[in-house]
Amino acid sequence: MANDGVVVDANIMSHYIQEKKNDEGKLYNLIEFIIDCCGLAINDRVELEWRNTTGDEFFNIWFVDCILAQRIKYVTDSNKLTTHQKNKIHNDYGLPRGNKSKDIAYIKCNINTEIRYILTEDIDFYDPKRKKESPKAKFEARNQRRGALCKFLKKKFQITVGLPEHCYEDLMSKGVVS
Repeated sequence: MANDGVVVDANIMSHYIQEKKNDEGKLYNLIEFIIDCCGLAINDRVELEWRNTTGDEFFNIWFVDCILAQRIKYVTDSNKLTTHQKNKIHNDYGLPRGNKSKDIAYIKCNINTEIRYILTEDIDFYDPKRKKESPKAKFEARNQRRGALCKFLKKKFQITVGLPEHCYEDLMSKGVVS
C-alpha cells in the first residue's frame, strides 16, 4: 500500500529519535514496531514539522534510510479537507490556525491513508478547547479519548487519535496487527 502507515506527531518523533540514539525506550520500541508493521505516513508538511522538531544529523541519516527502505511513505493528496471541514475543525473544535499550529497537516495527511491513525500526546488532537482546563479534564480528553475533536475525527473521517499506550491495541482492532 503506497499510501499507508501511521501518522506520528513531531513531538512523539522527537522523543523517539532521542531514544533511538540509545536503541532503547518505550517510544523506541513502539515506533520500531510501527515501522516494521505498517510504516510511517507523511506529507511534505509533516516532514517539515519533524525536521523542525528533530532535525539533527542523526535524524537526517535515519530519515533517508527509512525513505530508501520504504518504511516512510509519502502520502498522495487524493482526499482533501473541504473549506467547510477545515473551518469546522478550527472554529467548532478549536484547533489553532496558521502559524500557531501546523496540526491540520497531520489530519490532511491522515485522511489519505488506509490505517487512519494519528499517534500523538498533543491535546490539540483530542480537544484543543481543554488546554487551560484542569488536569482531570485533559486526562479524560486524552487518555479516555473523550475530547470533542478526536470524537469528530473518528466519526467523520474514521481517524483514530491515540496515545502511545493506546497504539498497539488500536492497531490490532483495526486489523493492522495480527
